[in-house]
Amino acid sequence: FTLIELMIVIAIVGLLATLAVPRYNDYTKRAKLGEALQLLDATKLTVTEAQMTNGAMPDTVALPGQTSTYVSGIAYAKKSASEAFVTATLQGDSSFTGKKLSLHGVMTGSNLVWTCENGDSAAATPVDAGILPSTCTTKP
Repeated sequence: FTLIELMIVIAIVGLLATLAVPRYNDYTKRAKLGEALQLLDATKLTVTEAQMTNGAMPDTVALPGQTSTYVSGIAYAKKSASEAFVTATLQGDSSFTGKKLSLHGVMTGSNLVWTCENGDSAAATPVDAGILPSTCTTKP
C-alpha cells in the first residue's frame, strides 16, 4: 500500500466509527431499558392473576423488592376497577435516571390488555424517544 491508500483507508474507518459509536450507545441504553421491561413483566403477571381471580383490578399488589442496576423500584397504581399502571423508576444511566416507564393495563371485554407507555400516569419526564423500546408509546 502507498501512503495515500493507507490515509484513505484510515479516513474511511474514521468515518464509519463516527457513525457507529452513537448508534452503539443507543443500543446499549435500549438494552438497559429492556431490563426494566423484564421486571415490569413479572409484576404484570401478578396483577393479571389477581385480576382474573377477583374479576377487577386489585387495590394493592404485594410487590417483591424488584430492583436492579437500572431499576430503583416498581410501583402499582389502580386507576379504576378496569385500569391500572405498573411503573418502573429508572436509574443507573444519566440519560434516564429518575424517569419512568409504565405498563398500562386496561380491561377490554374479558381480556386484560397491557401496553408499554413512556412515563407514568403522573407528570413524570418521559424517556427520550430515541432509546425507547419499540413496543412503548409516548407518555400517557
